[in-house]
Amino acid sequence: MKRKLIVFRLVAIIFALLFISASLEIFFRIRAMKNEGEPFWGFYSSPIKYDEKVGYALVPGARNSDFVISKWGYRSNGNGDDSLKTGGVFCIGGSTTFGTGARDTGTVSSFLERMIGLRVINGGVPGMHAYNWVRRIDGEMEKLKPRVVVVWLGWNIFGSAITHGEKWSSETLMPGGVLMMPPKRGAVGNFFAEIIGYSRLLRELRSFQLNMMNGTNKKTESDPMIENGKKILKDTSIIASAFETQLDSVVQNIRSHGAIPILMTSPFIAPTIVDETEILRSTDYYNKEEKYWFLYREWWGVMNNIIRREAQRTGVPLLDMGEICTHWDNDARKKYFYDMIHMLPEGNSVIAEDLVKKIEVAIKEAE
Repeated sequence: MKRKLIVFRLVAIIFALLFISASLEIFFRIRAMKNEGEPFWGFYSSPIKYDEKVGYALVPGARNSDFVISKWGYRSNGNGDDSLKTGGVFCIGGSTTFGTGARDTGTVSSFLERMIGLRVINGGVPGMHAYNWVRRIDGEMEKLKPRVVVVWLGWNIFGSAITHGEKWSSETLMPGGVLMMPPKRGAVGNFFAEIIGYSRLLRELRSFQLNMMNGTNKKTESDPMIENGKKILKDTSIIASAFETQLDSVVQNIRSHGAIPILMTSPFIAPTIVDETEILRSTDYYNKEEKYWFLYREWWGVMNNIIRREAQRTGVPLLDMGEICTHWDNDARKKYFYDMIHMLPEGNSVIAEDLVKKIEVAIKEAE
């Protein structure tokens, strides 16, 4: 009798978890996320794997309704050619290069490929920053032999730093940068990680609901990431020095392989507090990272200046999107941005148009 009771309780727990999962599936699919039917199960799963040799990389063959990862481990441009043709353009970076906020045909790489008439390979890996590219770039250059490499980096080293806080400099600062090791979990661990993910998102949604009801969107001063960010921004010397060293290493490696590096600074949705106030009048731009905007705006200025100095010191062509975006009005920013740093297809198209001009001039000057 006792054994039957235990079995019954275990079965009841399993069915309860399945019911919760199914309910959340329906809730997020229909109401909260409005993500065109994309299954919520796996929302916290990632197309990214950890590779002992190169650090983070995309999982070959991964896909959802927005993206396809080719068998080679690069995001598809959706243009019908996912081959590893050499002599083209290779775009490296994190989620901005990857094209978070756009489908395959709406990324910078996809637009660029259609505009320039060369094979363009999207090497963007969400969350990946310059330290990972220091490890990875040599192998990629030997394999792809690109003529031009577009380097779009800078956001993720700051994201890693404010996430880790005090541990950033003492425990996770590796030679030349930060390497975040993903947790190792089995199937059961992944299952409960999904449940934890649900609860986090529910808390965020509840916070959003209360903010909207109260007509407020206040920064949470007690948030540890905000406190970490404030400390880092008081003295950016450590993080800036790491990024500067990593960026230069990537540029020099590209040159050593006979390719042309092109540096890019990053645009930002709200370059000033006035812009932020204007943009936040629309609840369409609310997301869980809004309270970090003022931190990212400060780092945006620091990282873009590092990229500008590297371009000036080395003579590398620079597409200064950080400067260009300051001339966009707020209507244009709302049209171009998916969130505070990622672009919608309309914004990626604008970047690609400017990038084509830079690449064509750089190739002509190198001949």
